[in-house]
Amino acid sequence: MHTKLYIYADDTKLYRHICTREDQDTLQNDIHRVTDWAREWLLKLNVDKCCTISFVANVNFLCNTQYYIEDSRACHELLKVDTVSDLGVRFDSKLCFLDHVNEKINSLPMCIFFHLDLPIRS
Repeated sequence: MHTKLYIYADDTKLYRHICTREDQDTLQNDIHRVTDWAREWLLKLNVDKCCTISFVANVNFLCNTQYYIEDSRACHELLKVDTVSDLGVRFDSKLCFLDHVNEKINSLPMCIFFHLDLPIRS
């Protein structure tokens, strides 16, 4: 395995800096390795929940490679997404966290405060 692998409970993430076509090929080969490992241990990957996201500072360097997972019946293209949630944090492809902040603000209970400026009677 040449790609970093992060595992927490039943979630697995592959992470790799992509600078060249060779990096893209290496990542795809490592996706195959994870798929083969899961098959060997009789673990079923939920391909409907699998996706890819690219984190870039400059959209001109956005990677357009289509990654996929193969199983015994089909080849499944991995959905490309602009945001992904991980352990309660919403990451977006520009790492600006605006979606995360808005999501947290919108989940707060609605509170309305009134300030009344009443005249004082003597």
